[in-house]
Amino acid sequence: KSNWWAFFPSSLLIGDVNFSYNLDYESSITDQKKSENFNSKISLDTILTRNGLEPLPGTLKEINLIENMFVNNNIKSTKFIGENASETNIKNIESPDILHIATHGYFLREQPNINNTSSNSLLGNFYNLSSSEPYLNSGLFLAGAKSSLQNSNFNAENGVFSALEARNLNLENTKLVVLSACETGRGSFVSGEGVFGLQRAFLEAGSKNVIMTLWKIDDNITTEFMNIFYENLIQKKENISKSLR
Repeated sequence: KSNWWAFFPSSLLIGDVNFSYNLDYESSITDQKKSENFNSKISLDTILTRNGLEPLPGTLKEINLIENMFVNNNIKSTKFIGENASETNIKNIESPDILHIATHGYFLREQPNINNTSSNSLLGNFYNLSSSEPYLNSGLFLAGAKSSLQNSNFNAENGVFSALEARNLNLENTKLVVLSACETGRGSFVSGEGVFGLQRAFLEAGSKNVIMTLWKIDDNITTEFMNIFYENLIQKKENISKSLR
C-alpha cells in the first residue's frame, strides 16, 4: 500500500460515445490494415434491432465521476467522449495504467449466414474472412458504429471494434482494463483452445487484469457500481479483487 500511488499513475477513459457520428469514409478506406481488422458477420437485424445503439447518457456521468476522483488523487487522466471515442483513438493508445471503456458491447451467440445478402450484413464475404474466426463474434461499439451499420461502411475505422482488433492494442504496461459494457465477458468456445472473446483479447494485448460482465447491465446502476469500485481501489487503497467484491 505504500507504493499504491505509483501503481496507477495514468488512466484513459472512454464513454458517452456518439454512435450516430458520420465517419469520414473516404479517408478511412486508405487504411492498409482493413483486411485483417474488419468485423464480419454483424447484421443490421442482429445489432440495430437488439439495442438500437441508443445513446448511453449514464456513461458520461460515469466517466466524469471517475475522472474527478482520479484527478483529486493525482492520477493523470485522459478522456475520449462523443466523436472522439473512436477506433482511431483507441488504437493509438500506449499502455495507460487504467483503461476504462463505457459503451455498448456485443456478443453474437449464433453465426449469421454471411452468404445471405438479404441479411444486409456489414461485411459478408467482402474480404473473404474466415467465418470461423472466433474473435469476430464479440466486441465494442465506438463512435460512428450506428452510421456504419446503417450505411454498410466496410472501412477499417467503422466504429465496430472487435476482439480481433483489441488483440493488437499496446497494453504492455496496463494494470487494469475495465469493460463497462454488456456481455463483455462472453466469448466463443473453440474445442482444444478455450474461449475467445474480449477478455482474452485484452489479456493478449498485455493487460494484467480485465473486469467485464457476462450479462446485460443497466446504465445508471453501472455508474453507481463503478464509482464505488474506484472509491475502494483509489481512495480506500484496496486491491483490485477486493475492490470489486
